[in-house]
Amino acid sequence: MTDQEPSQTTLSHVFLPWIADPREHLGQLIHLLSAPPSSDPDREWLPNSRLSDPSPEEWEVLESLVEAVIPLLDDPHPPTQWRAAQVLSLIHAPEARSALSRACTSADPQLREFALRGLAAQGGPEAQRQLCAAVDDESQAVRATALAGLAAIDEAEASATAKIHQAWTSAPSLAVRALALRALATLEPKAATEEILDLLLGDEPPPALVEASVHALSILGEQAAPRLRAAAQDAPPPAKARVMRGLATASSLSTEELEELTRPAYPAEYRSWAAGELSARDAPRAASILNTLSNEGPTLARIDAAGARLRAGDIDALKLVLPLLWGPPSVRPAVERALAQLPEPVVRILELYAPRATANPVVGAAAIELLGRMGRSGVADAAMAATNASDDRLGAAALVACARLGVGDVSDMLDQRLAGRPAHEVVEFISRLRESAPPLPLPLVDALLHHGAVAGYLLAFEAIRAHPRPAIVDLVVRNLTFDERPEPVHRELLRTKHYREALESMFDPAFTVLAEADRHALHVRVLAAVERAPTARLACVAVTLAEVGLAELAPEVLAWRQSRDPAVQALGEFVLRATAPWRL
Repeated sequence: MTDQEPSQTTLSHVFLPWIADPREHLGQLIHLLSAPPSSDPDREWLPNSRLSDPSPEEWEVLESLVEAVIPLLDDPHPPTQWRAAQVLSLIHAPEARSALSRACTSADPQLREFALRGLAAQGGPEAQRQLCAAVDDESQAVRATALAGLAAIDEAEASATAKIHQAWTSAPSLAVRALALRALATLEPKAATEEILDLLLGDEPPPALVEASVHALSILGEQAAPRLRAAAQDAPPPAKARVMRGLATASSLSTEELEELTRPAYPAEYRSWAAGELSARDAPRAASILNTLSNEGPTLARIDAAGARLRAGDIDALKLVLPLLWGPPSVRPAVERALAQLPEPVVRILELYAPRATANPVVGAAAIELLGRMGRSGVADAAMAATNASDDRLGAAALVACARLGVGDVSDMLDQRLAGRPAHEVVEFISRLRESAPPLPLPLVDALLHHGAVAGYLLAFEAIRAHPRPAIVDLVVRNLTFDERPEPVHRELLRTKHYREALESMFDPAFTVLAEADRHALHVRVLAAVERAPTARLACVAVTLAEVGLAELAPEVLAWRQSRDPAVQALGEFVLRATAPWRL
């Protein structure tokens, strides 16, 4: 045994407690098995690369580990099944592969997905067979996992290639077709090149597949370049632009080829892209072309051209893009692309805009929003001052920025902002908060939950779903129990369909978080609060379902439906609809 190999004592210390009590030590085991290489000699063997070639001492422990993990694939608690599949995927043993293969037929699509990932990582004929079968799975996530796994196989069988080609030509989902094309590019480069050309030279191909083709060409590289150049020669301008854009990914375009694509005969989005590429090369005509394109033509193309100007350091383009940060939803993705990765000179101009935000609230709000996202502490004073601005958009952007930067009392700022305002103005202001880039920072989520406005609850619960980590456990439990909420608020919320749907959609992420926390302590805490408010029972259900299962709760939930309190009746129906609709 070398100095880099663990002793049997070390292995026993790591594994035997886990084998004795898998539930308690499973998280620790997964962390150890997937940890990056460490300078600690006793941990060097833990990453996946060492598990594929264990020493005799390690093999003895791994055999015990396999025997302990395989039964957990049938555990009644789904997260335990998923983690068991993850652990088995790290152990290159026949028993582990056989167990993962059986898990591929599970009724749980997420377990099937984990099992397929494990088989793909280990390879072999059985892995190919299961991956091929899963290309036709009813779950899109499982189909995507299967295609990604097939693409990673070094020497795919003919049946695997046929399955990928079938998915590319006939899958109803564009996302699955895109994954199939990438897999085809890896396994059958010539066939993939022809399929890509058929798509790009066609009439109005779906944009998602055009993007997938560009990505696939980055895999194909120079080997596809001659065929692409030949096909582009006589193609009409729209098709030629698509092919040349793909060629730029597979190989490169000359300055002359890029300049040709900026001519008016080509679609505006490709003209903007080509001009941006020319600007990156400091081509003399690039600035004038981008300036023209950002002031004429379709809105999205103008935004793309303005973004290229910004990346080239042209600060005048800020005036074109910043107001559109709050524009219609159809333009916001283009605006976000334009404002991504701004050079430092442009960021410094934003910092000059922020203190003068009230002079132009729309532009000022956009500047504060962007600087808050970047974590630029220099905007803190301007953001705190703007929380009192008369313009709601500016005030909302400033409040979000303060929460992101961790300055000021966000709850107090929100209360001051909404104090004495009629209900419709409260709803309008909260809708402005929704316009900021997700996720909302947790201090603001907490402030919304404490304020008590129904619209604030709805936004807060949406935001909580974007924070699936233990930090939100306290927020979930404290605010689902409504320790200090008056009964009328409960009833109003329970009558709100949007709120019920938001709570229902929280079940899965709440279970995920609670499974990682000290569930017993939370269980005791929530049970103690149940009698204080009907809605507190929902938190009890969320925790107890993870502990004992629905069967032990069913009598109590059914009894809620017989209550004289309409709020309790509604809650009973909601819980049953979310967890056991067959009982309704």
